[in-house]
Amino acid sequence: MYVWNFTFGSHLSSKQYRDIIGGDPIQALPAVLADHRLTFWPVTQYPEEYAHLATGGGPALVQEQGRLIHGVAYQVTQAQYDAADQYEQVWGYLPFKCQVIGQDGIPIDALAHNLTVPGAHTPPAASFLGLMLEGLKEHGYEERIIEGVRQAAQSA
Repeated sequence: MYVWNFTFGSHLSSKQYRDIIGGDPIQALPAVLADHRLTFWPVTQYPEEYAHLATGGGPALVQEQGRLIHGVAYQVTQAQYDAADQYEQVWGYLPFKCQVIGQDGIPIDALAHNLTVPGAHTPPAASFLGLMLEGLKEHGYEERIIEGVRQAAQSA
């Protein structure tokens, strides 16, 4: 069985995502989640080996009509998704079902993860933001999208 996992944080970087799931995904497609905006909230729990990424805020989705989250939908095996899910939950992210739109305009039923404890806007660690921006570039996003994520990271 295959699962679509929509990512919008450090897992935009396929290298980072491969490290978490223990191999290559079946597919990786740029995709958008409608009616949400990106913000960053304090990270209160994290795996010790990733402490360097946890010195700032973690990406969080907030519902907001008319806004878009640009990310990547990875098609993975159930075992790979389970590895990603376990990793995300250690950070305090919980899974939720969503429908994203792939670059070809076709809807994709996916699972994503979001922080569940809101907080004041907290910019992410530079290394974390670097993984996000690297991933957006890697997956072919335009500079205006990349700049929008950079700005979201710095302002509430």
